[in-house]
Amino acid sequence: MVRQRTTFQGIYYNVFGSSAEYELMKILWGYGFAVAKCIDTVEFPAPDVLAIKGNIKIAFEVKRTSNIENGVRVRLSQLYRLLKFSELAGAIAYVAVNVVNKNNVSKWFVIPVEALTHKIRFEAKSNKTITITKNRLSKYGFELKKLLEAIGEVMMYG
Repeated sequence: MVRQRTTFQGIYYNVFGSSAEYELMKILWGYGFAVAKCIDTVEFPAPDVLAIKGNIKIAFEVKRTSNIENGVRVRLSQLYRLLKFSELAGAIAYVAVNVVNKNNVSKWFVIPVEALTHKIRFEAKSNKTITITKNRLSKYGFELKKLLEAIGEVMMYG
């Protein structure tokens, strides 16, 4: 299998399971955020993508799907580590869900981790998953663009 390559700020990256993260980084960069792709380990929890603009810090766990009807699975241990990092860093934690349709049109949604956390603290080392369904996404989530526009307004008007 040949790995595709993509660029971000003139740097080439291999695209193999993390292209959604780089796509999110490009969007955030376009809105004036400093962005970083992080490496998560059991010993040192970290988000997939960290975005910083002024004193606003956002930590993202990134998921991609072509069929939101089936939902997107996230391991509870991933969400626990995302929350742990966010608490230490003073960041807001979101799961970013990239939904790609049949025509390869991409749409981004975010859901606050707090909307998913009723079991997380008790199952930190669990391999159990939670499914972000279309219903859960529409009930607790919103479009990424709305989050970024709201942050822009806060930054502009204090």
